[in-house]
Amino acid sequence: MEKKQLKVQGLRFVRALQNAVRMASLYSVDHRSATLPIQTSYALLIAVVKQTSYLTVGFVEQRVIVNNILTTDTSLNRMEDEFLKRGIGAITFDAGITLAAYKNAVEVLAASQKTFDAHGGLMPFLETRQLDCVRVFPAGKNEARNRDGDTVLDVSSEEYLISKALAGANTGVSQSFDALLSQIQPEADGTGLGGTGFGGPDAGSGPGGPGGFGGAGSVSGGSWSGTSIPGTPAPGRSWAANGLPGDLQSLVEKRLESSFNDLDEDPQRTYAEMARLIKEIRLDALLAGGRTGEGKPEDLTAEVFENAALSWAVHRLSSTPSGEKAVLVEDHVFRVLMRSLQTTKAATRMAAKLSELAKEHSMPEQTYNRIHDELRWAGLNLKQKLRDLLGISHFTRIEFVRALALIKDLIRHNKPEDATALGLQYLSIFEDHGGIKIEEIGRLPELVRALTGVPGEFRPAAAQLLTKALASDRLDQGAMHLQVVNVLAALAQTAGRCEDFDLAYQVGAAMEQHGSSGPEHMNCCSAALSTLLPPPVADRVAETFLRKKDSSSWIRIGAALLRWSGPDGVERLFSLLEGERMAANRLALIRLLTRVGPPALAAARNRIQHPEWYVVRNACKLLQELRDPDLFEHLAPAFQHQDQRVQSAALQAVKESRMTGSAGALAGALPFLSRALQEEALIELAFHKDKCVLPGLLAFLKSTPAPGDGTLAIVMQIISAVPGDESADILAAVAANVEFSSNVRAAALHSLSRKTSEHAQLLARNVGNQMPPEKPIQDNAAKARA
Repeated sequence: MEKKQLKVQGLRFVRALQNAVRMASLYSVDHRSATLPIQTSYALLIAVVKQTSYLTVGFVEQRVIVNNILTTDTSLNRMEDEFLKRGIGAITFDAGITLAAYKNAVEVLAASQKTFDAHGGLMPFLETRQLDCVRVFPAGKNEARNRDGDTVLDVSSEEYLISKALAGANTGVSQSFDALLSQIQPEADGTGLGGTGFGGPDAGSGPGGPGGFGGAGSVSGGSWSGTSIPGTPAPGRSWAANGLPGDLQSLVEKRLESSFNDLDEDPQRTYAEMARLIKEIRLDALLAGGRTGEGKPEDLTAEVFENAALSWAVHRLSSTPSGEKAVLVEDHVFRVLMRSLQTTKAATRMAAKLSELAKEHSMPEQTYNRIHDELRWAGLNLKQKLRDLLGISHFTRIEFVRALALIKDLIRHNKPEDATALGLQYLSIFEDHGGIKIEEIGRLPELVRALTGVPGEFRPAAAQLLTKALASDRLDQGAMHLQVVNVLAALAQTAGRCEDFDLAYQVGAAMEQHGSSGPEHMNCCSAALSTLLPPPVADRVAETFLRKKDSSSWIRIGAALLRWSGPDGVERLFSLLEGERMAANRLALIRLLTRVGPPALAAARNRIQHPEWYVVRNACKLLQELRDPDLFEHLAPAFQHQDQRVQSAALQAVKESRMTGSAGALAGALPFLSRALQEEALIELAFHKDKCVLPGLLAFLKSTPAPGDGTLAIVMQIISAVPGDESADILAAVAANVEFSSNVRAAALHSLSRKTSEHAQLLARNVGNQMPPEKPIQDNAAKARA
């Protein structure tokens, strides 16, 4: 996105965000008055992050920040004031943010000042909220405001003004240079050095430590007096060839060496610190007595820095041991050297000094050639670098690192077409499958991530070439095949974050097809497919599905993407279902989860024990739709639920399952069901003449409270309809069991007498002869004896 376009669209979003936050603070994020502002601002945000992969908005020094653009907009003054009152400096929204995650962020921004105070400030409050795809940056101490909108400085006004003046030249002051700078006390006439001493960490106010300057009237390190004579060098003081005092030169070089050795320190910071130091020292004192050196502070700074960086690099490379450790040292040295070149823009001057240093340190020719090549490369402009790399068919490790750096530079300079062209050039390795090296494929995930958010042909071309390589017989099906799978996974994840769901589906479908071709792909294709997409993408897929729920093709795509997002992605979809208020959307989400298939089973089973009745109801429906092989076992707790609506859902799930054993499950659930549902279940059981219902019906007869007479009649009919002697035995046992009421025993004897088998008739006569003289039983017993 062009800078002007980014500024326009970014500010448009910030204005919409301001309106959304205002409405959410007046009502709530779920109030209908806030719905439209939130959806409008969200649509504007998505339009930007699809192209930039992220969007940072905030306020710095009374200006609006939009990614790397600082601008002014008076219409946002109210929002700036509210942000800074809460200690918020900026907020970043990442690609792939869902509407639910965005609403959560708006709710945080709209929280009252009292809420922030009650939690102890911004950071403690954020710890209580789960923000997805959102990062909040606190405002600086001198930017935050109180409830009145005022900024109260935590330093004196003089210190604040000085720090602001120096901020442009320093981005991270180190203790060494800052200690030097704090000790500088120019003479009254401004021409000399002196006053109190200054030096490194070991320097004191008395005699200076090693490499440091001493205090007034003393001798520091035996090199010079703290009292200077205007226009002349201090007595006994040594001077470097570049015009710096010798001991100061030594200390500067030590500080630079410490910076270069630190893997995490940026040479540009050290450069800025040193520039501050040299600017504070009067050049007429430094160059007094005809000292050599450039007259401008920036030239002197560059010379010192260049010499130190190149000397350090050559010395490290000359003394590097062989083996694996040498590779690590070389990588670090060249990384520091290149970052130093970006700082000083002095590749040509450093190349001229290289030969002399190489001879002095007896550097190997191979190392010398590499440094010389790196310096040559650093001296090229973007167009020249691009031309060089576009002529390469197979990139070495060094050339690939250069390509990644150049892609980032091209994107930063708003040249996405050139960045895409370079990415496509690297993909040319797939023109000859027999000539590809495994390390060339292994680098591709970095290339895919570097081109994230860049529109164009790269992702489709990469998907096409990689899916062909996935099934290629010419590629090694071992480690090289696994590398192709890893690249496809990175490509699908990038496409998902950029909401290029069609491409993500294309990649996943190819991997799924290949994974099903044989068991040998279980540990590569199938394993990668199970967590192909990051879980936050599942939220966005679900939101998109709800807008396109009537599209059959989107149901297929959405279900596949959710299936490939793993258990966490499916869990997010269940959470969305639980919070959905519209019945039509709930039904659509259940339909989508049904299409997801087996990966949704575990989450559905876990929700059978959920405390909310509607969650359990949905789980019953889903378990049946998903064809849970252990459906009846997992539905058992639902039949004992206190809410009749849950019992009804479980009953319906069993009825619609048409699975073997469904009649037995219904019979076993009878004692726990409400009266109305018992009748419904018994009517269903009347159509099942299966002996598996007998144990459940017997338990139902023994349950408390006892079934009514109408229910008993139906139960006896169901038992009697079951063929075989087992049903007759149960009827006889019930009729002879004194634990049952007389009505139950009479009904059992009557049903037994209606069975036509010889075994049943014999049982009826025997039971009838043993019946007590109770009228209902005697009547049925007489009928049985007749």
